[in-house]
Amino acid sequence: RQLSESDLFFDANILLPYQVMAALEQHSDIPAPRVIGVEADEAILGSPFLVMEAIEGRIVDQVPNYHVEGWVADLPPAQRREIWLDAVDVLAKLHNLDWTQNFSFLDDPRRGKPGFEQYLHRTVEWYEWAHADRDFPASDAALDYLQRNAPVATDVSFLWGDPTPANTLFNPDRSVAALLDFEMVALGPGEVDLAWWLASEENFAQ
Repeated sequence: RQLSESDLFFDANILLPYQVMAALEQHSDIPAPRVIGVEADEAILGSPFLVMEAIEGRIVDQVPNYHVEGWVADLPPAQRREIWLDAVDVLAKLHNLDWTQNFSFLDDPRRGKPGFEQYLHRTVEWYEWAHADRDFPASDAALDYLQRNAPVATDVSFLWGDPTPANTLFNPDRSVAALLDFEMVALGPGEVDLAWWLASEENFAQ
């Protein structure tokens, strides 16, 4: 598919989150919306789309910053800790799913071996697309370092891809009601998701 300047995700395909949520519903207890259907014909609404169930739950606002204002900020520190730990626990359960059994469609052999190799190659492709010949010396150096010092042996896990509190719905008891947004799912070491989660938290804690 030809990418356009309006694309938010590299190599986006609405069929992928549909497959992911359908497989999660059938083969796991990971909380996620139940998918009702998917339509690939762009003529209907102007782009492919999927339909999923509505889930009752509280969102974590990014604007205003959820650490500064809103229901999370209003909680005492101990209850904020409960939210954080429960969400990370669900993330760990996602990583412990056996991807070879019901999620093998995530394997993309054109980008190398399942796991870190595929994830790194996809990241390089995304970076070159987003880079667009602009000057980013810090990230250029970081990616170069990662390629030269890539780990040789890592676990292969189902990666959420965009794990942030803002992509999570919470129940009134502060437990996770659902994980949302599976456009960036991939295979790789679980530490990638955890690092993304921590970086997002640090960003909104400024």
